[in-house]
Amino acid sequence: MGRCCWITNAFFAGPHVTTVPLSGSVYRRAALIRARHHFGLADSLHLASAMEHRLDRFLTNDNRLAAFAEIAVEILP
Repeated sequence: MGRCCWITNAFFAGPHVTTVPLSGSVYRRAALIRARHHFGLADSLHLASAMEHRLDRFLTNDNRLAAFAEIAVEILP
């Protein structure tokens, strides 16, 4: 396994990361987010997943997502 894969696997295995399944309710919410906010599909799915699973914050380095008021969005450097 290459260094990049090892780092990625180590990151997602850490206690600071939560992975959640994509359900029908996530897809429906993502469609609403995409329609209302004109975010891309991946951003909409990520935001919808965080909301559906009642996560307390959404971490991103995309400044455009800071305007999304339905969940606390934390912009990373």
